[in-house]
This record gives sequence, C-alpha cells and structure tokens, in this order.
Amino acid sequence: MDTQVIEADTIDAAAEQILIELEEGPARDMSSRNNVFYFDGWDGLGASAVLRAIARRLTAATSKQERPVASSVGSISVPTGLEFEHVIHVDCSKWESRRALQRSVAMQLGISADVMEMFDKQDEEDDFHGVAQDSRVELSQVVKEMYQHIQKLNHRFLIIFHNGSSEEINLARCCGFTLSGYSTNKVLWTFQGRLRLKPQAKVDSAMKSAGMTDAFLSAIPLNKDPQKLWPYLVHEEAEELVAAQHNINTVPHSKIDQPALVEECLLYMLELCSRGHQSIDYDFTTHGAGYWICDGIIKQHPQNERDIDDDGADDADGLWITANALRREVQLDEEHHQYSPSSHLARFVESKPYWASPTYGFSRQIPIPKGDMFQRYLDKLRVLKLSRCSFNFPSAPFRCCHNLRFLWLDHCQVTEISSSTTGGARTEDSDDIRRCFQSLWVLDVRYTVGCSHILSAQMLDLMTHLRELNVIGAHYWDICQLKGRLPNIRKLRVQNYDRLCCSCSEDDLFTETNKMELLDFSGNTTDDSMKSLCGPRVGKSSTSLETVIIDGCTGLLEKISFSGCINLKNILLSGWLSLHTLDISSTAVKTLDLTATEIYNLDELYILYCEKLCAIMWPPEDKRSKDKPHVTLENQQ
Repeated sequence: MDTQVIEADTIDAAAEQILIELEEGPARDMSSRNNVFYFDGWDGLGASAVLRAIARRLTAATSKQERPVASSVGSISVPTGLEFEHVIHVDCSKWESRRALQRSVAMQLGISADVMEMFDKQDEEDDFHGVAQDSRVELSQVVKEMYQHIQKLNHRFLIIFHNGSSEEINLARCCGFTLSGYSTNKVLWTFQGRLRLKPQAKVDSAMKSAGMTDAFLSAIPLNKDPQKLWPYLVHEEAEELVAAQHNINTVPHSKIDQPALVEECLLYMLELCSRGHQSIDYDFTTHGAGYWICDGIIKQHPQNERDIDDDGADDADGLWITANALRREVQLDEEHHQYSPSSHLARFVESKPYWASPTYGFSRQIPIPKGDMFQRYLDKLRVLKLSRCSFNFPSAPFRCCHNLRFLWLDHCQVTEISSSTTGGARTEDSDDIRRCFQSLWVLDVRYTVGCSHILSAQMLDLMTHLRELNVIGAHYWDICQLKGRLPNIRKLRVQNYDRLCCSCSEDDLFTETNKMELLDFSGNTTDDSMKSLCGPRVGKSSTSLETVIIDGCTGLLEKISFSGCINLKNILLSGWLSLHTLDISSTAVKTLDLTATEIYNLDELYILYCEKLCAIMWPPEDKRSKDKPHVTLENQQ
C-alpha cells in the first residue's frame, strides 16, 4: 500500500491535492493498483469534511449536461482524468450494518423496486430469527443485480464512503463495483468523521485484515500554527455534525448555538483526556453528557438555573436530551486519547491554563481533606470527584459549594455522621450540606463506606433535581430509601451490591420515578427481603423506561417484571440469574435475547400484548433448565 502525506492548512487545500491523486493517468495496465484511496485527515480530524468538499464539487461537475475537458467548480478545478459520470456519496458514519450500506448504494444506483424489496423481506426474516442489526450482511442476490446494473450503465464511478464500522469494507464484494484490472472506477473513503477520531493504530490494523486499499493519505500543516489548526479542524467537524444531525437540538426553548456547542464540548472532553493522563478515571461512557451539563458547557437559561423542576422543566429536559444526543454522536476513543494524545492535541492543551493539586490528587494514603480546601472556589466549583478521602459528613469539604452540580465519591470513607443532616438539630454545617445536595444533578457513589447515610431517605428527599444516580459497591444500604423519591431521575444504576435488601414492597419501589429512562441492576446479590424487581406500575406513573440492564444477579431474586412499560425497547439480560418468572408484557421489546444468560430455574415467561416482539432467543441447552418455561402469550395480536 502506497503511503502519502499531504501538506495543507485548510479543507479546500487538502481536497485540491486529493483530486490530483485521484486523476487517472494514460498509462493504465492490469497490474496498476490505484483505485481505492483512504484519507485519515490531520491525525483523524477533518477527513470527513474533505471528502464532503470533494463530493460537492465533483457532483456539481457531473450534473452539468456538457462538461469541458477542464471545468472549474467552486474553488476546485476538475481536470482531465477526473471525469466521473456518477459520483456516489455514502455516509455511514453512524454504522448500522453492511446491509444498510448496500441498501444505500443500491438506492443511489436506482436499482429496481423489486430488487429493493429483497431488503425488506430479508430484514423481516432476520427480525423473526433475532439477527442483530449490526450483524446483517449484504445480500448476494442483490450484489449480482447491482453488478449487472452497473455494467449496463457503463459509467465511470467515484464512490465516496464514510465508514463508521471497525473494518475495511470490500465495495466490490458488497456492492458489485469493479475496482481492479483496467477499471477506472475510484473509491475514496475514511474511518474518521463526526468527531470519531479513530486512532491510526486501529486504522492500520483494520486495513491489514482486508488489504483492499491501494493508497493511504494523511495530512500535516503546511504553514499554519498547529495551535490554530486544531480549533479550525474541530470547528469544521462541528459544522459537519450539526448539518447532518440538525435535530440534535430537540427542544426549541434551549436556544443553543449548535456548531459552537459541539466544538466546545469536544475540546472540553479532549482536554480532560489529555490532562488526566494515566491517573484519573473520568468514565466518559457514563458521564460524558453529565460533564457538559454540570460544568456549564451546555447552559440553561439563567432564570431556570435553580428551579428546573417547576417552570423550567421543559428547558432543563431539553438540555439533557441535547447533551445525550450529542454524546451519542461524539464517538471518541477516550482511552487512546488519554494515554496517547495526538501531537496537535497535546500542544493545544499545553497552551491552556489549568490548576492541579498533587497533594490531594495523588496521595497513596487515604487523606483527610481540610474543611476549607474549596473555600476559594465556592461559587465556581460545579464538578467534583473525590477519591480515597475520609471526611466528616456534615463538615464535608464541599459543603459550601452551593453551585456544585456533579459529585463523585470513589472509595471514600464518610465518618462521624451527625443526626443533624438526617432530621436532628440543625447546624450551620448541616444547612450547608443540605443546600449542596439540593443543587446536585448527578451523584455517583462507588465503594464508599458510609454511603447509607448519604443515601438516606432524608438526604434523598432533598435531591429533587437529581437526574442521574450511580450506586456501585454499596454496603448496608436499603434500596427502599428510593421509594417515592427522585422525581426527576433519568438514569439509575445500582450495581455490584453485596446482600442488597429492600424493606418495603418491591412492587412500589419506583412509584415516583416516572421520568426514569435507564435502569441498570447488574452484579447485585439480593437477600430474602428482595425477591422481585418490578418496573413502574401501570396507572401509578408514566412509562418513560426505555432500557433495562441486568448483567448477572445472584441471591434470591426470583421475579423480574416490567409489565406495562410501553416504551421499554431494550432489556439486556446476561450472566447467572436465579429467575423463576420473567414478565415483559405490554412492552416494545422487539427481540428478547437470553443467549448470554444462565437461567436454570425459569418457569414462567409472560409476553402478553408484546405486539412488536419478533423473536425469543434461548440460552444454550447447558445454560438452562431441561424443561422449557411456560410461555403465556394469550391475547397477543
């Protein structure tokens, strides 16, 4: 594979040089390999924008009825050797499957309706066999039809392909294009785009497996200062993402300048990656959107800053919807950028001022932080993570940080708990800690001794603004404290709890969590006080719940029921489950996948009124009871 480096400072300049590389010379022979070109951009950035610039100009050129030998379109000329009768531009940055790619190309080729119907028929059949969307491959009969159609057209093609998968795609095998021998068809493709920033090591590994690419192109600055080039490229990526996903801003009241928002969010995340190096776990998968909201990158209207559950509810909801939608688009390899930031990212971050505290950040012993350590940042501190610290709860070092929105306690020890925070006599410290917890939007408590006091009923009553709660590795906490509380919670994760107990009726546990969208109950061991896990009861709360994750749950949990959760689309079960009864009646689940579970005791499965259910996929025979459970599906249409 030929490797070439392009020197360019702008998107258009890079596009000009790539067009030169795409030119077809007169001396073409059977051994020539210059049909398939990969462009990686500037360390991953800008590649997709360059491909779009080329597509716009060549598409405009081919649309003319009469093209001169050397025509000029926009700022990019189209000389001899670049005359394509057909430019196919396929954006699969948000990857679905090889079949979705094939369908998109077939549509642009104008394949007949009867051939296109093959996709629908095969998709329907795969639905009933429980084939995952990302596992659906191209249809061989359609490839044959596409090949014949391409031969009849007798056109010279340029395929511009944004590949959102993790592997190189053979477009000859998948879509019927001739890309070898005397063929003058060309492919220009990239893994990068929409802020994916796939590391080059992974790009190289993916391309070695297929070996279809003839030339690897990348870009470096020509004259531009790298510290100025980086923000320019990020801005170009932001403009592209917003243009493609114009519905990210789903609530008009939020009034967000979207390109600027995307740019700032990406730079914020990359700066954290580079700052953290190998010492800080930011857990972007869980908290990416939360950081943007809580640290003020995505802002609320000032009048709704403190009152998000009343008149400002719609506005605040819109911000979280926007942040989560944007987080789904930004597919960074955070681990790579944290350990091996690109050269221009490192230089950009080094140019920014920052504050760090080695004393508190890297102590090997469990430190006791001073009560006034955040005194200088009372009105500024919005996101805080404390690791392996010990503190008195009423006198917590963050108690006066009333603008704190995000609090993460990791392997901490909460000591000398005073009753003043849990209903006893009021003190100045207890009033401060109450105001602090009242303002929280995200609370993450992991393997922290004393968390039962932080998560007491009295404290949870204060957290009416809380949107996300993570409780991991808790000790001696009664999950019943959640009952009738957290009215604004969207994501609830209770994981890796040893001997989880519930002193109230499990059926009423989530009566007030009528906005909850995600429930993760993985890795818990329940005692005899909690034998069932039930979703919101029909008629008592709305059914916002969309995703349930239970990756292993041991102990005495015998029943899981989410009956009536009409928006529940994903129930992800895996690991060992001591279930006797599973009820997903009246949900929107399409495929019930039990292949990753061990369910030796399952006796009853209820799937009444599951109108979208197409397939039930059972575990292997050695992972389930010899007798299949009784399946109740009466009244199902």
